[in-house]
Formats: sequence, structure tokens, C-alpha cells
Amino acid sequence: MSLRSGSAAATPRLTVVLALLSTLGPFTIDTFFPSMRAMAAEFGISYWQVQQTLTAYLVPYAFMSLVHGSLADALGRRRVVIAGLLLYVVASVGCALAPGFTALLVCRGLQGVVGGVGFIVSRAVVRDCYSGAQAQRVMSAITMVFSLGPALAPVIGGWVHVWFGWRAVFAVMAIYGLLLSLLVIRKLPETLPVAQRTPLHLGASVGNTLAIARHPEFLRLTAASGLCFIALHT
Repeated sequence: MSLRSGSAAATPRLTVVLALLSTLGPFTIDTFFPSMRAMAAEFGISYWQVQQTLTAYLVPYAFMSLVHGSLADALGRRRVVIAGLLLYVVASVGCALAPGFTALLVCRGLQGVVGGVGFIVSRAVVRDCYSGAQAQRVMSAITMVFSLGPALAPVIGGWVHVWFGWRAVFAVMAIYGLLLSLLVIRKLPETLPVAQRTPLHLGASVGNTLAIARHPEFLRLTAASGLCFIALHT
């Protein structure tokens, strides 16, 4: 299905779905910030050690950002997003039930593996469905909602932590992932026909990634984006 020639009425609904998908990453990063000292106290570790839950999430998140797009190009958008969201739910439940700090780190790493799937694939769907000024408008709307994530997530996490404790914060992540899964199943069409899919070749993917990583314009844009992210989370 391509919305380039479809009705404009479908645009707001699809935009909302894509925007909500893009919030999964920042929501997972920032929601548990108010709970970090309580987590350190329960596991008997230092506050510095509990911050490694961020590293355990962000390292696989960064690496898999290079993979989600290729998977979606080969297997289709819906299949990759749904699988990623369901795995995210499992990882979030694992975090909520973690019996020790090591188990928590493992489950946070699993969250990081799939935490960026919505952010990456939503942009691929925009490319599939829209072009020109319409694509710019959709991306602007997605970016606006995405920017609300870091602002609202710690507030939501703080309320949940005060009322129910830090484990409930990860339970909320699981619920959010499940709701997104249901939303995708019901409202997100497959936007990449089988005939247009690209076979998944590891060597070609690695070569393309290295070529892009050496491109000056890419490096400048990445540096600018990274500085904004650092400023937001410092």
C-alpha cells in the first residue's frame, strides 16, 4: 500500500502511529531516571553502577540502528516492527521482575536491541508513503511528538515510582510496548510490497554502512544530532 496516491484522510492516522512509534526510544531511556537511587539501594550497589543500565541500553541501541532498516527492507515494515515491539515487551517484563542487577542489565540490553525499531522503521514508512512537502510535514509532526518524549517520560516515571515503586516503571514500559504492538497490528499497513524488497546481504550492508560513515555530510549531520542529544541528557 502506498499513500502517495491515496486519500489525504489517511495521513493523520498514519502520522499518529508513526509518531508514537518514534517515542519508544526516548521513553525507555528517560522514564526510569527518578528510580535510579531506589534501584541502587535495592541491589546494594553504588549510584555510579546503576547508571550502567543506560550503557547497557544505548550500546545495543546504537548498533542495531544500523540493522533495523536493512531488516525492514528485506522482511517488510510491519513484520519487523511487530516482532521488535513484542520482544521489547518481553525485555521490559524481564526488567520489572529482575532478581538481581546482572539480570536487569541483560534485560536492559535486550530493550536496547529493539528500542530503536520504531524510530528507524517509522522513517522508512514515511519514505514509502510520502514525498516532497507532504513528507516534510509528516516528518515535522513525528519530530514534534518525538521531542515530547524526553520531557514527559521522567514525569510519568516519577509518578509511577512514587505510587508503585521502581519495578512498576518497567511494567509501564511493557504496557506501552504492548499497546503500540496492538496499534501497529490494527492501524499500520504494510508499505513495502514484496516485489520492492531488498535481499538481506551482510557483506553489502556492512560495505554500505562504512561508505556512509565516511561521507562528510553524514558526519556533520551526525555530529549535530549527537550534540543535541548530549545537551538534552546531560
